[in-house]
Amino acid sequence: MSSSDKHLLEFIARVVYNIEDLPGRLKVFFNRFMTFHFSEQLSVNQIQDIENRNASKGFFSEAELAQSAAQLSAEQRVWAAAVMLVLQTEAGRMDDRKVLRNIGQASGRLLDVLAIGSQSVELQAARKSIEAEVHQFNNRPVVQVRTALWPLGVDYALRWAWVFVFSYLGYDKQFLVIFNTFLFPLLTFGIVYLAGRSYRRANRKLLEEFGGEHRFLVRYKVSTVQYTWLAFFFGSGVYVSYLLPDQSHVFAVVGLLVYYMVYLRYLRIGKLSENELVKQLEKDNLRTENLSVDENDEVIVSLETKLNSAASRLEAYVLESALFGALSFSGFLQIIATELISFKDLEAFAAYIYSASQSFIDLNGAGVEAGLAGLSTKQSLFCLVSVESLICSIFFLAVIASRLRFSNITDRVRTAINMARAYNEKEESLHEEQEISGRKISRLEELTRKVNAQLQEANVILKEIAPVMTYMEYFRNAGILTFVVILISSSLFITGTLGWMFIALVVATFVYFNRARLNDISKSLVLNFRLRFIQWGTYLLLLSIFPYFLAYILKIGFHMRVELLFPVSAFLTSSYISLWLVIASHVDERFGEIEMDKQILKRWNVIRNLVAINILLFGVAWLMKLLQLMGANEALMVSLLSLSALMYFVGYMLAKVKWVGVVAGGALAIGGVGALFKFLHLNGANEMALVATVSLIVLCVLMLIFRNLFHKLYVRFCFGTLVVGLWFGPFTFSVRHWLTLAYENETLNYAEIRHVHEVTSANEVVYDLALIQPLDTVAIALAISQAEGYMQEYGTRFGFNAIYDGMVRMRYGFGSDVLQSDLKSDRVRLEWALKLAQQNMRIWRMFDFRTEWVGITEALQIESDLLLALGRKEEARRSLQLLLANSLPKETDVALRKRLKSLL
Repeated sequence: MSSSDKHLLEFIARVVYNIEDLPGRLKVFFNRFMTFHFSEQLSVNQIQDIENRNASKGFFSEAELAQSAAQLSAEQRVWAAAVMLVLQTEAGRMDDRKVLRNIGQASGRLLDVLAIGSQSVELQAARKSIEAEVHQFNNRPVVQVRTALWPLGVDYALRWAWVFVFSYLGYDKQFLVIFNTFLFPLLTFGIVYLAGRSYRRANRKLLEEFGGEHRFLVRYKVSTVQYTWLAFFFGSGVYVSYLLPDQSHVFAVVGLLVYYMVYLRYLRIGKLSENELVKQLEKDNLRTENLSVDENDEVIVSLETKLNSAASRLEAYVLESALFGALSFSGFLQIIATELISFKDLEAFAAYIYSASQSFIDLNGAGVEAGLAGLSTKQSLFCLVSVESLICSIFFLAVIASRLRFSNITDRVRTAINMARAYNEKEESLHEEQEISGRKISRLEELTRKVNAQLQEANVILKEIAPVMTYMEYFRNAGILTFVVILISSSLFITGTLGWMFIALVVATFVYFNRARLNDISKSLVLNFRLRFIQWGTYLLLLSIFPYFLAYILKIGFHMRVELLFPVSAFLTSSYISLWLVIASHVDERFGEIEMDKQILKRWNVIRNLVAINILLFGVAWLMKLLQLMGANEALMVSLLSLSALMYFVGYMLAKVKWVGVVAGGALAIGGVGALFKFLHLNGANEMALVATVSLIVLCVLMLIFRNLFHKLYVRFCFGTLVVGLWFGPFTFSVRHWLTLAYENETLNYAEIRHVHEVTSANEVVYDLALIQPLDTVAIALAISQAEGYMQEYGTRFGFNAIYDGMVRMRYGFGSDVLQSDLKSDRVRLEWALKLAQQNMRIWRMFDFRTEWVGITEALQIESDLLLALGRKEEARRSLQLLLANSLPKETDVALRKRLKSLL
């Protein structure tokens, strides 16, 4: 920017900003025009800096004004005077006589100093040029950028994650205030700052390709869906703060409200795509300035159609809202008036919601079940329906209340259209006269300009209807959805099946009317998911295995309870493998096509999908097994037996020499059955694992030599199974055993791990001694002594870990085998079995019987069974009575009471 232009900006800023009582609206108008006019020479910050420095530096004398004006060129003087005239015209539209007089005096003073006549040709030309520039500025294309709310989503997810982490680890939730008030907002602001810089740079680069950023009015918009998410974030955030201990709820309400308002007002970010920009520019291409006589007729019809369509939709929305709003509110009044529920029921309903929510954030499953049980009563259902009815009425009332705003806008649009139609009728008559006479009529051009001006005004006003219609449509849809929820809730009074029928009907209706769009969306999602899955496949596999290693790090290094990470890793890994089987193409150029026949190819696809399903089922079963859930063993049997059978077909399909493929499939099948035996603790598991491992080693060597005879997918199957077999097989038992000891005792100290290894080694032989003659009492005594030492040294520090689990399992197995064998008359063996069972009882009591050990009922009965076998019935009864004095699982308590009753 040249120094003369800079001086011009400083000069006009000193003149305008120091006019007495200049209103803020005119200051904003002048600021925007200056920014638009000088944006090609200076940045926005530079222009604002010049304005800031000269806003309070007025001209206090005519001489000072003349001295500053002398540095301007003739064209710049005319331009400065024209700016004052345009500002005076803009002030006239405000209908403020005092402001108009002050601007007129300043304008006259400037014209006198510049020695320019108010009616000079140069001044009027400059004025028209500036008015055209102002018109261009006011009507520049509006580019709307959708505000990105994902930083707030990350913030919300982190808050929930921290609540659950504190609950899981048992930390004091009062410290959450520090994270919620300072850490998470600072993290969000940092994310917004970094992402905002990147987004703004990309948007600026894109707009430069379309003529420059100064040509567009960039606005950030927030959609109704995003406002819904914000309301959900705000409401749930305030409610959770109410559930947390010693939280200032008013501070939470005000703080979250200010937090979200600051984000929407000052921290809005968003990235504009080229497709969105082009669509907006094409949509906003209605320019009425240069419409011909016939073209403005089309625009009049188009605007009237849009207005009538909006009015018709308004009437429908208002009618629906009045009907459904009155109906839902009458239902609320009916419930209250007939005293179907009382205020006590409402208080109990609120208490159940509070207790269930409190238990949920505390990870208390029993409390959640108790709260949901309280909410399942008829009284709670009536309370729910009444609350839903009131909310539904509020939604519909919001629709009705917005009609007044709509009516004001439509009146202005109709006025503009009627004016345009009146001018258009005169225009058409003059146009016909001009066509007949052949003479140019100047009045026709004036009427055309007036028609176009009214159409432009109507078009601008009509755009104001869109936000109102969006508002009405949103609350109307919210009201309809709430009314559907009321119907579903009410159907629960009859049967839950009726409620599910309502839900199915709603879903089916939505799918039917949107089936084409949903079909396209589903295909697009599947395709994008497949591409991204293959692209990030290696990282996803590493991510699925990562929790397994993370568990060791957190447990040993930080002494954190992370048992859940093992089943999570197993489930994620099996999910990845099953998805990879279904999604990936599995093309092998060296092997060729799997089968050329389409029918056989379909069979292969079926087999592949079955393998994927069973691998996923195996992951779920393993997850259930590690979580000690019912049905885990059955799911393991189904998945592993199915996989073992399918391996024969896989080998047949993926090998050119079919009999070799079947033999290889047999090796994989043996490995699958061996894994099943291992999970179910059956004999022969190690032998089958050894056979499968040796067979796979030989097979993998053959695959490396004769690579072209085997499909790449089958090679991966075999090598993957071999790696898993080697890790979980007998060859690496000692490595896994020592890792388990390090994990369970949360240490890497070799001496400590070796000591625990001696304890476990002594206890592992107990089970095998049950039926061996003669009885090795020294080994049993050593096992008891080692176990007592471990119990005294570590107690309950590490919980009911694998060490205690092994002790209990071996001792229970010893006693069970003795009682079920021909040696149950051997009193010496029974006495040692009783000592082992009594040590088991001491382990149970250490943990107050609070374990999820499978088969705890039989394990607790073994002591009384051994006492009965020894003929000590009274001691057996006393043993059961002492057991029942403790807090036991319900099923165990019932079984032991039946057992005690049989002994009385």
